[in-house]
Amino acid sequence: MLNKYVKVFCYPEASMANRFYKSCGVEVAEGLYKNYYYNDYSFKASKPWQPLDSSEINNLLIDSSNSNYRNNIGLTKIPNGLKHSFIKLGISNVNSYEELTLLRKQKDVLFKDVVANLGDFLSDYLISDNDLEAVGFLVKRGDIETATIGKGKYAGLHVDSWDDLQISKVGASAANRISINLGNYDRYLLFIDLTLEEIYKNLELKNKPEIDEYNSTRLAYDFLSTNTQYPVCKLRVKPYEAYIAPTENIIHDGSTVGSKSSDITFITRGHFKLGL
Repeated sequence: MLNKYVKVFCYPEASMANRFYKSCGVEVAEGLYKNYYYNDYSFKASKPWQPLDSSEINNLLIDSSNSNYRNNIGLTKIPNGLKHSFIKLGISNVNSYEELTLLRKQKDVLFKDVVANLGDFLSDYLISDNDLEAVGFLVKRGDIETATIGKGKYAGLHVDSWDDLQISKVGASAANRISINLGNYDRYLLFIDLTLEEIYKNLELKNKPEIDEYNSTRLAYDFLSTNTQYPVCKLRVKPYEAYIAPTENIIHDGSTVGSKSSDITFITRGHFKLGL
C-alpha cells in the first residue's frame, strides 16, 4: 500500500506537477553499473516509474510542518538571498572534490560567508537546543539510478545507522537530516512509505526474531526480499530545494537519473522540523 504511514510536508509554493512517482515494486540489484558494483543482497526500485494520481498525492501530503519529524518527510527551499550567493560562488559547476577545494581557496571570503548564512538557515529548522552535525558538501557523478555509494559499491535501498540505535528506539530518539540540492539538475529521494517499526509489524516470516534482534540492514533485506511488489515512492527535489527526511527510520536511496552534470549536495544531520 502506498502512502500509508510516511507522509510529506511541502513548502507552500511548491508545485506538485511531476513531483511524485511510484515504482512497480523492487528487484535485486546486482552486477556492474556505471563503473561500480552493488553490495551483495542489494535491492533497487523496479521500473517503469508512474506518476502518482491526484488521490495518491492528497493521501501522501500533510499540511503541518510540526508533524512527527522521525516518521515524515519535508520538502523545503533555501531563501533567495542564499540561493543567489551559491550561484555567485559557482558551486553548481564543481565536478570533483579537488575542484571544490580549489573553489574554497579562490573564493575564500565568499565561501565562508555563504557557509555562515547556510548555518543560520539550517538552525531555523532545529528543534529545541539540538546541535547541527554537518556531514558537509558531497560531490557525486550525475545520471545515476541509485546514488548512494559506500566503500566503492552501490548501497541500493538502505537505512542509515549513524545513531546506532536499536530498532525499537529509532522512532523515539533518532535524528533526521537535511539534504540540499546545489546542482544544476533535479535529483530524487526514493523511499518506502513505512517506518522501521511498521516494516517489522508487516513482516510475515516464520519464527520472526524479536524486533531488537534485528539491525536495520537485515530488517530492510527481509522486508524487500519478501515484498517485491511493494512500490517505492520517488520525490523530485529541484535545484536549491532540500528534503528533510528520517533516513534512520525509512528504507531510502537517492537518484540523479537525467542529470547532465555532477550532483552537488550539502547534508546536515540533527533534529529538524519539516518546514518553517
